[in-house]
Amino acid sequence: MPLVSQSDPGSENYGIAKAHTTCRNRHDPSLSGTIQHRWMLKKKNIKPEISWSQMRQRFTPGFEDLLEAGVVNDWYDINCPLDLLVFRWIFIPFLQKELDAWADRINNSCKHANHNKILPHGIHVEQAAIDYVQQEFAPPEDPVFLLIHVEQAAIDYVQQEFAPPEDPVFLLVPPKFKNMLEFFMRVWEAQW
Repeated sequence: MPLVSQSDPGSENYGIAKAHTTCRNRHDPSLSGTIQHRWMLKKKNIKPEISWSQMRQRFTPGFEDLLEAGVVNDWYDINCPLDLLVFRWIFIPFLQKELDAWADRINNSCKHANHNKILPHGIHVEQAAIDYVQQEFAPPEDPVFLLIHVEQAAIDYVQQEFAPPEDPVFLLVPPKFKNMLEFFMRVWEAQW
């Protein structure tokens, strides 16, 4: 868990800020009453904005084309409730897996060096930041100062508080329809 999270100001980020702050406060009670989130204004949240822009330019068009092909070829009718529910039940988990794989690839690939960037000689910026964080935030006996271990109980509490699994927003389809689909899938699998 990071020491501080950051995002653009916007209501879509309130839950993330509250959840992160709750985790940090549970981990370190001395932070009680503080917010462990930075709201970045205008041009100060550039890296996340670049990532979002790249996703919109590189990742999204292929899926938009795939969805459009389904409509054009009459694979499903966007005005038919049954088609819409089946689509949501199948496509949203598929899309989530693809997004997870894309994020994993982006987060775990090496960034290319900018050879035109001029850096000062002497102590590296990264080392100076590490030294600062070590002095300010880490107890001397803790060698892994940037990693804050979060107990599973804290994660479970925050999930239940800010993203309860039973919340309707997490339901792809109504429960009765889901049960019916799962029944038909079991019957279909038994035949094959």
